[in-house]
Amino acid sequence: MAIIGAFLYANGGVINFSGSPTAETDIRITDKPYIAPNPNEEFTGYTGNGMSLVKHTDVTFTRDGYVFSEWNSSADGTGTSFAIGDTVTIASVYAIWEEAAVVVPNVTISYNGDTIASLSDSGTEVLETNGTYLTDDITIDYTKPTPNLQSKTTTPTTSSQTITADSGYDGLSQVTVNAISPTKAAQTYTPTTTNQTIASGRWLTGTQTIKGDANLVADNIKSGVSIFGVTGSYEGSGGGGAASFIQNHGTMTSYEDSTVTTIGKGAFAYCSSLANVSFPVCTSIESLAFNSCVSLTSVSFPVCTSIGSSAFYYCSSLTAVSFPSCTSIGGFAFFHCGSLANVSFPSCTSIGDYAFNTCSSLTAASFPVCTTIGQDAFYMCTNMSVASFPVCTTIKSNAFYSCIKMSVISFPSCTTIGGSAFINCVKLETASFPSCETIKARAF
Repeated sequence: MAIIGAFLYANGGVINFSGSPTAETDIRITDKPYIAPNPNEEFTGYTGNGMSLVKHTDVTFTRDGYVFSEWNSSADGTGTSFAIGDTVTIASVYAIWEEAAVVVPNVTISYNGDTIASLSDSGTEVLETNGTYLTDDITIDYTKPTPNLQSKTTTPTTSSQTITADSGYDGLSQVTVNAISPTKAAQTYTPTTTNQTIASGRWLTGTQTIKGDANLVADNIKSGVSIFGVTGSYEGSGGGGAASFIQNHGTMTSYEDSTVTTIGKGAFAYCSSLANVSFPVCTSIESLAFNSCVSLTSVSFPVCTSIGSSAFYYCSSLTAVSFPSCTSIGGFAFFHCGSLANVSFPSCTSIGDYAFNTCSSLTAASFPVCTTIGQDAFYMCTNMSVASFPVCTTIKSNAFYSCIKMSVISFPSCTTIGGSAFINCVKLETASFPSCETIKARAF
């Protein structure tokens, strides 16, 4: 009888014998028994043991990646085996395939002519994109193209910078950062009569401070004078002397004026924070000018000739004064200046009443041309031990009352000593008055 078999290409493919031919690819067998064909060969016909086997020439019995092992009565290969050419007496046999050993090629990968990887003898199977395995040796060589690189130069700024290559370049070959300019550390600038500059091109490494002053207001500046854009409104008297409206200025710490010749009455009275003053051409200080300036520490008036009454009254922090040209000191001028240590007035001829009264820190007084010492002038100067008045002719009452540390005094020109002038000078041991004519009651 005629049996038709259809060959399947999967593992365990089967030839079934039933029905009638359905396609030109069918294997045609005329009768049993038949000879098991070789599925790896093309053939046009086979005849043996009284059977005729025909296969179409377009059909190839092969399976990619596998080799034919045998025919078997079971699809899983556990049945009866039939080799090629065996006589088959059953209705169906199955093709048994084994995975083919893949030829491993030598694969070399190089970069710019240098080998960077090799798969030779690695056991690695190389699968091509078409699904088949590579069997021939192959070398993969990648040659790096020469990049088009750009060189750039930049200068530091106050902001961050991102440096990138311009269009048309593959990248940067180098970036040069220019050196920073000369540096300048932190500095504070106090305004003066001339401009102060910071050179251009400097890299500032610290804060630059231009000092300001709360006293830079119109009321403190002579009318018509402009200082840093502030035009003065002060209309004081005496050739530019300070006016009384400055009194009781609690925050002003310093005052300078190179034009003032006269400081008016009470001009700086009760300026409790005033510590420094400078009046290089001032010739006259009127009464109460610096009354109760408790922060004032030292004063120098190189050409001043006259100090008014109570001019420095109760300047409790005043430690030193310089008046080389002063000829006259008014009453109470330095009253209760408790920190004043020593005084020298080389040109002074007259000391007013109470002028240095209760200057408890005063240790020495030198007045080489003074002729008159007023009443209570050095009253209760409890630390004064040296007094030099070589030409003094008149010492008024209580002038040196309770100067308890004075032990030796000499007034070679004195003609009159007032009452109680040296009373309570408990350490006085030697007193010389070779020209004295009048000594009043209780002088000693």
